[in-house]
Amino acid sequence: MFRAIVLLCCVVVIPVYGYSAGVELLKISDPLDGDPFWFLAGALLAWTAYLLRPVSLLRLVLLHELSHSLVGWLLGARVVEIDASGQSGGKTIYDYPFTRGRELIALAPYYLQIVPLLLVALKTIVRTSFHPALSFAVGFAWLGFFFDLWITLKAEQTDILKTGAVFSSIVIFAANIVVSGVVLTSVSSATSPLAFLWTGVPKEIWGELFARLSTVF
Repeated sequence: MFRAIVLLCCVVVIPVYGYSAGVELLKISDPLDGDPFWFLAGALLAWTAYLLRPVSLLRLVLLHELSHSLVGWLLGARVVEIDASGQSGGKTIYDYPFTRGRELIALAPYYLQIVPLLLVALKTIVRTSFHPALSFAVGFAWLGFFFDLWITLKAEQTDILKTGAVFSSIVIFAANIVVSGVVLTSVSSATSPLAFLWTGVPKEIWGELFARLSTVF
């Protein structure tokens, strides 16, 4: 039942937030001015760095294990140990008392854009004079996440094999649409990440979905 609900939400998420992200991005009148320009400049640097420099395996493994730990902690798990190595890989040991939600912990590294989200949060609380630099950093970290994801997925990932390839693919795709929407709208003056998550079409769809689910449970 848990997997069915997750898949239902994902099926709704993909078109709804994909459409909403497109609408919000079209509101950016000049992508080569202000925060959007610096975001694109950061993304371009990430592309260049990916082509010219070898990827740090230690960084990949560390972020991978931190993602497991953070989502596990948010869902109520007690993190016992985090181990990361550029040579032997890494592991996260945690005590999770529930039967539902393990899939979300297992797939966390493939959708939780830790660095971009931290930068977006920082951008919302600092003075606007720092926004160009932060928009540049957000662009670099956001595109860098997808390069890292591509490298990670090229290797055989036991997390995905255990969770199921089809289920994992749908969850990863849907979650990245939502997270990327949050990141991208952070550089738009026409909207905000919170408005992207809960206004317009998303509000109507989620409200209807919650109403239907409440009659089932």
